[in-house]
Amino acid sequence: MESIYSEWNPALSGSIDGNQVHYILMKPASGNCNMDCRYCFYRDEAEKRRVASFGMMSGETLENTIRKLLHQGKGKYTIAFQGGEPTLRGIEFFRKAIGLAEEYNVNGSEVSFALQTNGYLIDEEWCRLFRENHFLIGVSVDGVKATHDRFRVGQDGSGTYDRVRKSVDLMKEYGVEYNVLTVVNRATAENIREIYKEYRRNGWDYQQYITCLDPLGTEPGSLSYSLTPEAYGRFLIDLFGQWYKNWRQGKAPYIRQFENYVGILLGVSPESCEQRGICSVQCVIEADGSVYPCDFYALDQYRLGNINSDRLTDLVSSLIGADFVKGSLRVSSRCRKCPYAALCRDGCRRSRIREKDEDGYYNYFCEGYRMFFDACESASAADTPGEDHANQDHIRRIEKRIWSEDIQAVPILRLQLSEPGRHDRNRRLHVLFGGGFRRLCSAFSADRRADPPCQGTCRPENSGVHSRGETPLYCLFSVLHEYVRRPGASAGSVHGNNKAPGNRGTLDRNPPGLSSGRNHPDAHRAFIDKTRMGRAWAADDS
Repeated sequence: MESIYSEWNPALSGSIDGNQVHYILMKPASGNCNMDCRYCFYRDEAEKRRVASFGMMSGETLENTIRKLLHQGKGKYTIAFQGGEPTLRGIEFFRKAIGLAEEYNVNGSEVSFALQTNGYLIDEEWCRLFRENHFLIGVSVDGVKATHDRFRVGQDGSGTYDRVRKSVDLMKEYGVEYNVLTVVNRATAENIREIYKEYRRNGWDYQQYITCLDPLGTEPGSLSYSLTPEAYGRFLIDLFGQWYKNWRQGKAPYIRQFENYVGILLGVSPESCEQRGICSVQCVIEADGSVYPCDFYALDQYRLGNINSDRLTDLVSSLIGADFVKGSLRVSSRCRKCPYAALCRDGCRRSRIREKDEDGYYNYFCEGYRMFFDACESASAADTPGEDHANQDHIRRIEKRIWSEDIQAVPILRLQLSEPGRHDRNRRLHVLFGGGFRRLCSAFSADRRADPPCQGTCRPENSGVHSRGETPLYCLFSVLHEYVRRPGASAGSVHGNNKAPGNRGTLDRNPPGLSSGRNHPDAHRAFIDKTRMGRAWAADDS
């Protein structure tokens, strides 16, 4: 299997497939916003550029962007909008974008739209536009009223929760597809149990949580909203505990980070960029047409060119972009040796710190991740099926079902390519929760060309005999792992930005559910389709 720290090549760049770009993230209002969130990372970036705000995007830049994207040839494309607050550009701008997409879609491509918003300006007219044109919307909500209003305030310093909540309710009333994006800061981390319960009461079944960023050049953890590694670890443990309880009841919401961990353990490349272990060129287009590889790095030194004057493929394949991606592979020796490396992958680059005495980086939240994985390891070790374990028969039934079917037809590993039912999702989760994380990480890290660890001795016809002490569940994982590496089994996956809404996640830093980068032609649409599997679970339950 290719190392997660392998050398960079264009095919690994999430928003492109070979020389074709499938995803763009536009900032129609640059970094301008009608709120004054205390922790806003993009305001901090803008203040560190020669030009802080590029104003409002012109119709010419909008047209050039859409024309160049769709004239690449037939494919599946996602056009995402983010800010600042993109709705400040006005609703007519977005109507024009929809019209241009229709005009330049001469190849009959599948085009989808996504938008990340603070929800402040959303009214019935916006909701009709979103619903009629199938926008996927990401809404930024930081928990309950007390935690949200602490840092997400208006220009006058007043809280914004009530207004945002009305916008979410309005979108629900109009049938708009939306996700909730929550920034994990000090306040939300400390109150995640209450927040999770509130989200469940609200029926917010698509959730995304992203770590709060301290300003560039600031000592991590030094500000009132700063998130510490210990607080993040406790947050993950508490959130996972609440989510897992619901999962056992068949009622768990979609939480992007946990779902990606399941996919990683099954050998499927995660769509969330912070969980991939390598950055990608995500085509972030500022209001003046300037293009950057990531909205966490919309800085002068990372500017790739301008969409108005440069070819799209030249922008994403530039030397600056290549160096940006290669820079994300400078991982410290401690990370490479960590037993959780295959799961953690050193997290988001913006949260990395240079290691002393070496040219490598480790993640600031390293200890938080370790706390979480250790807790999962301890819990799963206690649950590992043994000869007398209550789950033994259940696991064997799962194994027999897998072996009795045409392995190529088993859909559970096509995570971004199908809409599996709840029973398929449960099988994936059994792999994650029924056995130890370390054991699964070891299996994941093994060479895929090798034979399954059990050498096939765990097949039902061999009476469940296991070589080298593997449990039935571990052998089940080997079967799934074997399936992943078969020709055509892993047809690619969607790779996205943490803040985007493409996968039913939201995008405070990327559109809601739209992740910024993908590395498969069907990426973005497939990503969105995958997130709709919640409907399939509900149908299964009925």
